[in-house]
Amino acid sequence: SAGKTSDRVAPPSDKSVAVLAFRPGSVDRENDLLCEAIPDELCNVLGQVPGLRVAASASAFSFKGKGARLRDIAAQLGVAYLVDGTVVKVGNRVRVRAELFRAADETSVWKSGDMVHELKDMFAVGDEIVPAIAKNLQVQLGGSAPAAKSVNPEAFRLYYEGRRAWSLRGTTEHAARAQDFFQKAIDLDPMPWRCIGPCN
Repeated sequence: SAGKTSDRVAPPSDKSVAVLAFRPGSVDRENDLLCEAIPDELCNVLGQVPGLRVAASASAFSFKGKGARLRDIAAQLGVAYLVDGTVVKVGNRVRVRAELFRAADETSVWKSGDMVHELKDMFAVGDEIVPAIAKNLQVQLGGSAPAAKSVNPEAFRLYYEGRRAWSLRGTTEHAARAQDFFQKAIDLDPMPWRCIGPCN
């Protein structure tokens, strides 16, 4: 009626997505780091797709290990689609699988095959996943995605150890540890990092 506002929440845009932390295929600390690093990079690349809203990785990763239903996660993040996946590290190689779900009915609308890369080229995974996701969300990539850079595996490990320490920065010690990790990563290989410290 006139003068009243609706309490209904508008449905999320069909062109909205969140990338969840991937699930580890093996019990290994570095594999656990990869389960956040690869989807984090995927968020950054998807964020360059015009017309596509991508939920912040920090928000999406907060559901890690909680066993929440996909539709409930999507409702809280305000997105229509979710990307989930698995990561298995074997020696210096990484095997990744990814899947795109429509949140409303938890239906899988696309899944990758095995994507296998050398650890130093792991960010190339985004080049394989993003075009397929963009196609299924009916949005167009604006030009070509930037070429994936190779990464020094030890610099990568230090960077994401820094990210973890930063997330625990309740004390001066944790903040100092994080900065130390970041600096060591830069000293080894300054090129791959988009920024210093947490990006999302």
